[in-house]
Amino acid sequence: MATANRVRSAYAFVVCAFFFAHFKQGVWLNLLTFHPRSVPFSPVQSCLAPLTPLIGIPFMPDMPTRPIPWPIATRPKDAVALGHLQGAWGVKGWLKVTPYSADADVLLQAKTWYLEAPEGRFAKSFDAFTGTVQVGVTACKPHTGALVAQLTACDDRDLAQALKGAQVWVSRADFPQTTSADEFYWVDLIGLRVVNREGLPLGVVHELLATGPTSVMCIHDDACVGEGGKPLERLIPFVAQYVDTVQLAEGLIHVDWQADFDV
Repeated sequence: MATANRVRSAYAFVVCAFFFAHFKQGVWLNLLTFHPRSVPFSPVQSCLAPLTPLIGIPFMPDMPTRPIPWPIATRPKDAVALGHLQGAWGVKGWLKVTPYSADADVLLQAKTWYLEAPEGRFAKSFDAFTGTVQVGVTACKPHTGALVAQLTACDDRDLAQALKGAQVWVSRADFPQTTSADEFYWVDLIGLRVVNREGLPLGVVHELLATGPTSVMCIHDDACVGEGGKPLERLIPFVAQYVDTVQLAEGLIHVDWQADFDV
């Protein structure tokens, strides 16, 4: 009886020492929180778990990351990054999506997305998959300035939350057709040469900027050197007042713009 009491006292002392040593850091609370990725453990493991930080033996090993239900894929060469996932929305596997453009028609209509593992601030905590996966989209709709989407085989919050930070790509071939001859996707304008009515080259479209209701072409003119030795940058609103024609096949945009407007 005395031996049993001494064993219980020694164990109680070790447990109390562990809690005291880690109380300031608050990490002892982790023992009281259910971890959904931990394997079921035996009574022996339960008793020895508090000793893990002291002796370095993991009595409660973690389960491997839940396998994703989508195939690993290669991102198409014509794919365009259109947004990223912000995490779970609701409890039924829906996701909140932040589009990169105010015009999110492609994301709303495309039935196939390519998700790519994130870089930067989300990369460290992301372990859902590596590389790129191809996913089907069963529903996508606007919601409070962003989008919410339901992916095939994503029916619970945990999986949806695990995808937080993934970048959303869509193949250019999957873009819906434009409804009129004077509508263009930004991606189709990047790289086009720009000339004015006099035939003077003004540069190449480097990017487009969203400035409220009007898009603005950012044109880099390598023939003119700006500040710091960089190409001269021209900003031309993409509106009928300044843009005469867009010839995608010829890779050319004609504009009513003088070269000295930007000097």
